[in-house]
Amino acid sequence: VWDATRGEAFVDLREHERRVWSVDFSQADPTRLASGSDDGAVKLWNINQAILFLHLVDISFETKRTT
Repeated sequence: VWDATRGEAFVDLREHERRVWSVDFSQADPTRLASGSDDGAVKLWNINQAILFLHLVDISFETKRTT
């Protein structure tokens, strides 16, 4: 996670097996971060402690239309 204010890495989170395409911070708790990857996993992190606290696997990123 890059700190744009300081111009340096704040924390290094390396648990995905493939490229990460999306990240988002929790609006309710900015110490929580979600990351999604080509490996089909979504991971939830506590960035202050640099720990993974939830790992969801086999997540489909396809958009499905329902009528």
